[in-house]
Amino acid sequence: MVMASPASPRAATGSVGWPLTLLSFWFVDLAVVDDPGLVPGVVALTVGMAEAPGRSIADRLVERLDRRETLLLLDNCEHVLDKAASLAIEVLKRTGSVRIVATSRQPLGVAGRHPYLIPTLEAPADEIGDPDLVREYSAVRVFCDRAEPLARASSSPARTRSLS
Repeated sequence: MVMASPASPRAATGSVGWPLTLLSFWFVDLAVVDDPGLVPGVVALTVGMAEAPGRSIADRLVERLDRRETLLLLDNCEHVLDKAASLAIEVLKRTGSVRIVATSRQPLGVAGRHPYLIPTLEAPADEIGDPDLVREYSAVRVFCDRAEPLARASSSPARTRSLS
């Protein structure tokens, strides 16, 4: 799901409103977060915020992120959906220079945002044993496309010499 704040004069470019010059990018892996209440703190740590007693994390996060054109990628939101969505809404409402991309197996349900559904890859059933038939499935093709260059690189004489 892709979410973007309303286009501001300095960020209005192209049909999707992405800024021409992105000055800041933050990747936040939420897969390891067990407690939804920790989402704001994990985002704060990722963007390098120091603790400031007496001020809310959301207030400080908005202040930190709104300093320049920023893309915030919230990855794996499905198990902390409500907290990730509420934080995204808060940041988007209070900033003009932040864009958020949130990945999730479920829509965040943020009004006015644009979900982009990525189709799942086809995978073979467990009983298929013929390698030629297995390679016809999109999931296997993607895996092979990624794995084959790594296999070639790891078996090359130059690579083998450098490891010995």
